[in-house]
Order: sequence, then C-alpha cells, then structure tokens
Amino acid sequence: MPVRTAPLQEGASIRDVAAAAGVSAATVSRVVNGSPQVAAQTRARVEEAMERLGYRPNLAAKALAGGSTGAVGLLVPSIANPFYGALAEGVDDMAGELGYHVFISHVASPEAERAALSSLVSRRVDGILMAAAQASDELLGPMVASGLPVVLLAREVPGLDVSCIVNDAFARSREVTRHLAELGHRRIGLVAEPLSYFSAQERRRGFRAALDELGLEPAIEVEAAAGSIAAARAAAEGILSSHGRPTAVLAQNDLMAIGVLQACRERGLRVPEDLSLAGYDGTLLAEVVQPRLTTVEQPVRDIGRLAVELLHQLRTSRIKSPRKLVLQPTLRLGESTAPPARGD
Repeated sequence: MPVRTAPLQEGASIRDVAAAAGVSAATVSRVVNGSPQVAAQTRARVEEAMERLGYRPNLAAKALAGGSTGAVGLLVPSIANPFYGALAEGVDDMAGELGYHVFISHVASPEAERAALSSLVSRRVDGILMAAAQASDELLGPMVASGLPVVLLAREVPGLDVSCIVNDAFARSREVTRHLAELGHRRIGLVAEPLSYFSAQERRRGFRAALDELGLEPAIEVEAAAGSIAAARAAAEGILSSHGRPTAVLAQNDLMAIGVLQACRERGLRVPEDLSLAGYDGTLLAEVVQPRLTTVEQPVRDIGRLAVELLHQLRTSRIKSPRKLVLQPTLRLGESTAPPARGD
C-alpha cells in the first residue's frame, strides 16, 4: 500500500532545487509551504525539480518556521487485519488531497501507543488519527487539552471530549444476530474481541440485546485473546467441543470468523450445513473465503477519508469544538449462514 511519508531532508538541498528550477531559494520555500503567491507554471517547475532531485522538506525546520509540518500521525492496532489496511488507504487518499503526509505506527499494546504518541508529538505533527484499540482518557487527555487536533477512528473514549468517527456497532451487531435467529437458530454463540476494545463492547451489547428481545439466552460467549485468526481458532475449540454446541456463531470481525471456519474444518464440521457463521467488517477476505462470509460491511475507506477531513477542519479552525460522526454499516449476506439442520 503506498503511503506518503516525509523523511527529514537528505541529499539535495533547497538551493539545489532552486538552481535546477531557475528560481530563488525563497521561491522554493514558498512552494514547500503552500504559499499562493507562486505562479502555477513556476510551482510546477519547482515541484518537478523537487521530484527529480528527490528533495524532501525538513519537517522540523518547517515546523519552527511556520508552525506546521504538513504531517499527521495514524495509529493502528494491526497491520495484518485488512480492515486497517483499507482504513489507511482512505486516510492516505484524503491526506494527499489536502497536502498532508502520513506517518503510520503499528501499536499492539498500551506501551507501544505511548511510545508512538511521544514520537509523533516530538515530530511536531499537525494532528493525530487514532484507530488504536487501547485509546484511553489517561492517554489522550493531555494531548487534547494541549490543543493538538485528535480524531478517533472507529472507536470513542467515553468521558473524553474528542472528535471521533464511529459506526453504529450496536445496531448492526443486533441486526446480524436477529438475522441468525430469523433463519431458525436458537443456540447462537459469540466469539468476541478483547473486551478492552470499545467496539467489542458495543458489538457484544448489540448481540445480547437482540437475543433478549427474542427471549433467547446466548448459547456461549468466549473472549479471544486477540482479534486474529489464530486467537479465534483457539477460542472456537471451546465452543465446538462444548455440550450442546451452538448452531450459529457470530464472530466480531472477519479474521476471527475465518479462525472459527478453520476450527470447524479441523473437526469435520461444514459451514453452513452444520454451523452458520457470520463476521463483521466486510473486508476483502470475507468475499474470497469459501464459503463467502455473511458479514457487516463497514464504509472503512470513508471513515479514513472523513477522519482526515475532520482533522483538517479542526486544525484550520473551521470547526471550533469536537464532533462525533456516526456511519451506518450494512448487513451483507453471503453463503455462510443458513437455517439449522433438522433436529438442531
């Protein structure tokens, strides 16, 4: 995935670019800083020279001179999950349109998040986009209070007044659970992400609400050690070996659904003939796996694009206070759900 980054200047200098473009160093500086006081033809000539010479602006110097680096940070909890790859693509697309570079940090623990945030602040980024699962008031509060623009992606922190873009995880989890019940399933299980994740809490809440409305109890709920294929496969062992195993399972993301699918195959169980299975996120993997997964499709690239746009509005004071945008995912029926077998 192409990601725009802005390393510190090395090799060619601003004077080299000026000489190659036939302009002054001051003109090159104005182009780098996005000044409108440069003719279009001159700007194009300077940009061509920068590209040819491999020149990259020195972010630290730019921050000291103008208070802006043109860079934003993006924190994600996984680079293996295609959901976050698509999210990063949406971020990168809009960042490029608005003239930002993106630093991406993979943070799988609170300690990694702290280190990444510290690094981004030291780089004087113009704002932070955070899709990391462990985001907390304690972690983000000081940054928000300092005035640094922060936008949370696909999650929120209760009690913290910070901009966020989320999907209605409660409603869609409720909908996919009702879909399983409407097929005739009465023993429905859940394979959850770690419940320290805000999204996992909301999806479990929707799952339980749907069953409660229908007068049903969860057949079984297990919390996986991580939102990965391997963790879900291990968690599914307990479900599939339990007495009165469920006839349907909701996994809280598509990777986890694939983990459950693998566990079923290892035990000789067929999906959906022996077990109906639904995922969440609507990633490409849900389309290519066999059988094709029933899943909740999130507008993930839109989340990324909107997050950058919102961050830009906060940074340029077009909006004065934090905003919360709620997007509506859609249930996408696949081939992995069907009525239960007779006798189940």
